Amino acid sequence: MNQPVEAFLKPELPLDAPFAGHEVNAARRLDAATEARQHRAGARVGISRPHESAHLHVAGRATYVDDIAEVDGTLHAALGLSPVAHGRLKRIDVERLRAQPGVVAVLTAADIPGMNDCGPIVHDDPILADRELVYLGQPVFAVIATDRTLALRAAARAKEVIECEPLPAILTPREAHAAKQYVVPPMQLARGDAHAALAAAPHRLQGSFSLGGQEQFYLEGQISYAIPLEDRTLLVHCSTQHPSEMQHVVAQAAGARTRCKSNAGAWAVASAARSRSRRCSPASRRWRRRR
Repeated sequence: MNQPVEAFLKPELPLDAPFAGHEVNAARRLDAATEARQHRAGARVGISRPHESAHLHVAGRATYVDDIAEVDGTLHAALGLSPVAHGRLKRIDVERLRAQPGVVAVLTAADIPGMNDCGPIVHDDPILADRELVYLGQPVFAVIATDRTLALRAAARAKEVIECEPLPAILTPREAHAAKQYVVPPMQLARGDAHAALAAAPHRLQGSFSLGGQEQFYLEGQISYAIPLEDRTLLVHCSTQHPSEMQHVVAQAAGARTRCKSNAGAWAVASAARSRSRRCSPASRRWRRRR
C-alpha cells in the first residue's frame, strides 16, 4: 500500500493532457485564480468548492463523539455476539452476566419496548437477536457496566452464556444463489436480446470470477452517546450520515415520539428515558447515567 505505481500501469498520455500527471499538471487542472473569478461572476458549475467541514478535519479540530466530555456517572455498553453463523436461540444466562464485576444491567430483545428492528430498507434486521441467529457476530445482548473494560469482559462471555442449537449455514454467495436466499430480491436490467447476440457472435469467451468487494462497507467507527434532557427528551450524538433516520430508529425502538432539534449533528428524541444517559460503540456501547 502507498507504493509507487508500476510503470506499465501508468497511462500513456501526453504530458500536457489535463489529467496526465497529478504532480505535473496540478496547476493546469486547478486554476484557483480563474475559478475565483468565475465564482465571483456567478458560476456554480465546474467550480471546486471546499467541503463545509474540511477545514475542521484537516486541522484536527472537528469534534467527534469520542471527543465529547463524559458526564458524571457514564455507563458503558458492550455487545454479546452470536457464536454461530446460523442457529436457534434457546436461552441467555442473564443472571451469570449480571454477576460479573461492574455490570449494572443486561438487555436482551425482550427489553426493547418498541420495534426491534434497525433495517434501513428491508425491515428484517433486529437490533438484538430474537429466537433465531442469522450470522456470526450478530448482536444478541448488551451488557451495561460502570467501565468500558468491564463491559467488554462481561460481553466476551457470550459463548458461555448463549445456549443455541446450530443450524445449517449458507457461507458463500454461490450457495446462497443456488438456494435462492438473497439479501434483497434480485433485480435484472435488460436491453435487447443478449442471448441471441451472444449466440451469433463470431467470438465467445466463457468463464467466471469472484469479487470480494462490499457495498456500503462502513468507513467510520460506530458510536453513539445519549444524554437525557428536560421534558423526557433524549439528546443522541451518533456517527452517521443520516441523522434523521437515526432519530426515527431510536424513537421506534424506544416506543416514543420524535421531535427534531438539530444541533451540530445531534438530535433530540422524545422518549420515556429514565435517569440514565447512554453511549455505544461497535464493541462497546457506552451508556451514561446521570445522578
